[in-house]
Amino acid sequence: MPGVSLRSTAELARITPRAGTWRPSSRAADFGAGCGCAYPESVDDPTAEYSNRILARLRRCADALPQARHRLRALPMTLAARVGGLHVGVVHGHAEALAGWRFAHDALDAPDARPWLEEVRAASGIDVDACTHTCLPAGRNFRLPSGRLTVINIGAAGMPNFRATSFGVITRIGVRPSAQATLCRVARDGVFIEALPVFFDRRHWLREFVEM
Repeated sequence: MPGVSLRSTAELARITPRAGTWRPSSRAADFGAGCGCAYPESVDDPTAEYSNRILARLRRCADALPQARHRLRALPMTLAARVGGLHVGVVHGHAEALAGWRFAHDALDAPDARPWLEEVRAASGIDVDACTHTCLPAGRNFRLPSGRLTVINIGAAGMPNFRATSFGVITRIGVRPSAQATLCRVARDGVFIEALPVFFDRRHWLREFVEM
């Protein structure tokens, strides 16, 4: 892909400790952490319990797919990429935890967000943080002492999370703008950071999911 290069996750490892994080989807057995989402207090107990029940069912499906589990387990927890002239950090939760929530829409607007973001930006040299995990999407541009930081959080890759819609959402970061209509776009330093809709047959998907 022109203008894009991937690098070792070691660049992010300095600020992304593996201790205390987990990937329960790659495990066949429950190990006591529920779905592993580490929900904040703003998420009610019924929602967390529903998530745990979904994961329990998916684990039963995974029992028949050991090779898929091995592939999931082998995936890196973080990824560093260079797109055009920007350093991009790809994480699941936030820059310090796989299941972190500090890139959630409300956390990004909290009074203590900027000092922490400055610490992350200064330590990593990352220009763009791309993440998911929080279910609700968020996008922010910060002017920090160490430089500009863009955060794009689509909430959950492929899952509908815009009000009154049924399409999924993915992040696209490229040196050229997408030819497809975007939900949002930030253009900076010759790079286009976009959220794109992913259209699919919702009834067919629901039927397949229930049949799992």
